[in-house]
Amino acid sequence: MYAKGILDPLFQHDNSPVHTAKVITAFLDKYGFDISDHPPYSPDLNPIEHVWVELKRRLYKKYPDIIYTRGGPEAVKRRLARCLEEIFFENTL
Repeated sequence: MYAKGILDPLFQHDNSPVHTAKVITAFLDKYGFDISDHPPYSPDLNPIEHVWVELKRRLYKKYPDIIYTRGGPEAVKRRLARCLEEIFFENTL
């Protein structure tokens, strides 16, 4: 980040237990990350959450049968990768 000119980064997470684990907290402290103070699980403060909701809505609208994909986890991952990429690049979210 410093190489890109971001000299005072502020890290934001949703206070999920995986984000506040001791090992994560120690890493952020060790490298001097400032962490924004906001309520836990606050989607209003994390705009990417809105993108995921819209992407999911478009996925199920265009591919309503996607939940019935057969072939095991690898087949599901491949199909999701193709479908999500297609939907993402169809229109600007």
